[in-house]
Amino acid sequence: MRKKLLFTALVLLASSFGYSQNRQSVKTTSSQFVNQRITPATDLQSGNDLATQRTCGSVEQMRANFAAFPELEESYQAHLDDVAARLSSGNFHQPSEGVITIPVVVHILYRTTQQNLSTAQVLSQIDILTADYRRQNANASQTIAAFTSVAGDAGIEFCLANKDPQGNPTGGIIRTQTQIVNIGLTNSYYVESPAWDRNRYLNIWVCELGSQLLGFAQFPGTAPASRDGVVINWRYFGDQGPVIAPYNKGRTATHEVGHWLGLTHIWGDGNCSQDDGISDTPLAGAANYTCNLNKQSCGSTDMVQNYMDYTEDACMNLFTIGQGAAMNATLSGTRGTLVFSNGCSNTPGGAGICDTTEVNFPLQAMPILFSPTGPGAWGYVSGHNNFGDVSKAERTANTQGITQVFGVHLQFAVAAAANASSKVTVHVWPEASGAPGAPIASMDLLIDDIIAASGDVTVMFPAAVTVSGPFYTGFSMTYAAGDTVAVFTTPDSTSFPATAWEEWSG
Repeated sequence: MRKKLLFTALVLLASSFGYSQNRQSVKTTSSQFVNQRITPATDLQSGNDLATQRTCGSVEQMRANFAAFPELEESYQAHLDDVAARLSSGNFHQPSEGVITIPVVVHILYRTTQQNLSTAQVLSQIDILTADYRRQNANASQTIAAFTSVAGDAGIEFCLANKDPQGNPTGGIIRTQTQIVNIGLTNSYYVESPAWDRNRYLNIWVCELGSQLLGFAQFPGTAPASRDGVVINWRYFGDQGPVIAPYNKGRTATHEVGHWLGLTHIWGDGNCSQDDGISDTPLAGAANYTCNLNKQSCGSTDMVQNYMDYTEDACMNLFTIGQGAAMNATLSGTRGTLVFSNGCSNTPGGAGICDTTEVNFPLQAMPILFSPTGPGAWGYVSGHNNFGDVSKAERTANTQGITQVFGVHLQFAVAAAANASSKVTVHVWPEASGAPGAPIASMDLLIDDIIAASGDVTVMFPAAVTVSGPFYTGFSMTYAAGDTVAVFTTPDSTSFPATAWEEWSG
């Protein structure tokens, strides 16, 4: 049955214009990214949070997430495959094409007055992130000669959000008093101060951490939407206020945001036989904790000044060109929707968003968003299993010669899950005889993740989906009793230029 829907499927696309031939390719292999060994360096346990050396809990968090949500391991694998493919082909945004600005919301969770950090201290950290990722840091000139040729500007900047998810003005800092000791090591940090939409914001929680941890991050594709972001020990955030040397120059956040953008530790979390997947970072036998510029552990000089090592803040001063490329590949794929966030007034917002009959292409290497436009209202277009709905799809005429689809953005009005495994499956279909044909791409989406994202979710496919001519995007449903999902639709008798389809059982 044909039906008109304001389905709001924002499809992430690439145009048929192709990519420039002088685009940089980064030498790497899929196996380098896929076969990264995950070996915990320390247990996450509560205790004294005064660090005697740099400790990062990102790998341990990933292992814990995989144990709790096994499907995320496949999601991370898909991310690694996508990054490897983009780096190999050069199909990713590069700094020469323009700076990417990421809106940040900082959640301060405090038990004491001292932990309620000042706005000036928060702003100092945002400035440090931008300087470090743009290679505008004051100590950039201290990079040793062996690595000056590979040190690079990643072309990524950060801004404190001035618009909240509803479009209202905000200072970008959420302050929440708590009585929970070492809250960052519990599953309470994202409950006490819920995450903003990860498709539009980088969430940073600043709070107590035990076990002498400086911080941890969620790698792309490894965490539910409700906890995706970065957690920083309040003692090591920014370079003002009650920060403690030698981790008092804001490099903990620089390091953890690197993980959030997909970088691993520079030594590959292994020994000389384990790599970090980046061709211009040298092998290292283990983490470096001191600034020994002559250190050689695998037959070449260790890059102890790299932000992804474990040295003291004053020692750190570079990302490599290859690391910048890998982070930009993540921002062209798994975290690609951030490019279009309007969380800061100086970010592009709705650029490239229009209806399904016209698509603009402002950046050939980036995801291009479009969605139907018009008056919106919601109803139970997709309901529980008593309705017998099987799938929903919206047609794209594709008169612009679109050749690739990277992902689909969906807006749900209502979602309820019968259990933790309840899901829908997002698809791309080619057109066959005027209707959706067999799916050419599919990705599961947990209903719990829809709920956590307040209905506004983006699904990125492991690799670009090749399309030709008209195609459809949407989702199918396999219900358990109690599951409910509803998508936005136009009110009755409202005209709308797009065509949508729904499939019923029986």
